[in-house]
Amino acid sequence: MYQEQCALKIVLIIRADELSEMAMTTKAQHGELIAHGLYFAPLPFRFEVFLKDLPPFTSVPSLPAALQSFIKPFGDMPSRPDNLIYTMTRLSGELFFVAAVMMLLMAGQDAVPRWTLVSPLAQCAYNMKNDLVWVLLGNTFSPIGERNTIMTLDAVFIGGCACVYLNHFLS
Repeated sequence: MYQEQCALKIVLIIRADELSEMAMTTKAQHGELIAHGLYFAPLPFRFEVFLKDLPPFTSVPSLPAALQSFIKPFGDMPSRPDNLIYTMTRLSGELFFVAAVMMLLMAGQDAVPRWTLVSPLAQCAYNMKNDLVWVLLGNTFSPIGERNTIMTLDAVFIGGCACVYLNHFLS
């Protein structure tokens, strides 16, 4: 973890004088920002209104049985949710909303100040940290002692986004 933080600091220091320059939005960046924004756009409403129904499915009939174990409900809502759950779902919804708006607005631009490219990179970095904890270290860190295996798909998608964003930021 320390090496990654050092590498990011070095990249930011090297590029600090160039952060105000305009960076042309590439087709790959444009497509990834749209996909990422659309991936996040429905989540605020799902968290705030339909949280008890997540995930939207607990099985997919067309998947082989070996893959069915991949799709599990995230957990159960308490019968009487407290203010912590109420507050955290609203804050989660807010952050996904802001991220979706930011990405979709950036996707609509032909060029953006280079510093704005740090926002999607930061989102990916934190998201990938979560994927590491949810999937690889889930047996250790999960309150129920189980990996959240469905989030492997999230890790693949967000990892792809991070590669495109990092390439665009450094070019």
